[in-house]
Amino acid sequence: MVGISTSVAVDESIAGLIMRILVAEDNRVNRELLHHILVKLGHTVILAEDGEAAVREHRQVPADIILMDVWMPVMDGLAAARQIRKIEEGSGQRVPIIALTAHAIKGDREACLEAGMDVYMTKPLRRENLIETITRLASQIPSEMRQNEQPAVAEWEGVDAEILPRLGRMMVESCRESLAALKMSHSQRDWKGMARTAHTLRGSLGLFGARKSAATLSRLEKLLTEGAYESIHPILDELEQEMKAVTTEVTRRSQAEVDTTPASSPPQNGISS
Repeated sequence: MVGISTSVAVDESIAGLIMRILVAEDNRVNRELLHHILVKLGHTVILAEDGEAAVREHRQVPADIILMDVWMPVMDGLAAARQIRKIEEGSGQRVPIIALTAHAIKGDREACLEAGMDVYMTKPLRRENLIETITRLASQIPSEMRQNEQPAVAEWEGVDAEILPRLGRMMVESCRESLAALKMSHSQRDWKGMARTAHTLRGSLGLFGARKSAATLSRLEKLLTEGAYESIHPILDELEQEMKAVTTEVTRRSQAEVDTTPASSPPQNGISS
């Protein structure tokens, strides 16, 4: 049985704040389904197959929220939660951890809370309950402590206003072409071609201030370098959502520059002096 019920329609506007969410789940189907749901809501999602990988990922780049399966190989969720709380000691930070379990055994809830988890949810999860829980936890995180609160495109500085519309059109076209090229390379298992496209696109996005997407591409390049090809598809899904936000914002700003640029004065009758 898939671990999440998706039969009930949800108003996705309740998703609220955009978070960096770490999903630790050993069941591949559940992991991919959680990734799909959260990325569609605009969140950045990091996947881990066991508790040890979850601790490692959180140590490298802290998450805003962690979804932690309780029973996993290598290191279970309880031990992982304890390690994360130990890492946080003295830092003044406390990442919310949502415990996920398919077994509602007596004493499980108490064990999860004792290990430092904040919320206990049993599978199969109801999609709307999951979203509401994440939204509630996200709203309690001080804005200065959110890891993923950054715009799709930062403020543009040092660029002459008159060339922004043209550069914006070029950027939007480049994003769409590059995303199509990445998907094609993935379908053909052309990892070298994919790495070249990702590297080039990352440079362009960096120049335009799209730091979030550039960071996602850095993660993609890292996976390609490590040969972790089975983990690439979720990153492409995440990147596609981010690219939509980037192209929408670039188009909006480019059009705003066009609308605010004074029209050229009409020529005067006769010969100008």
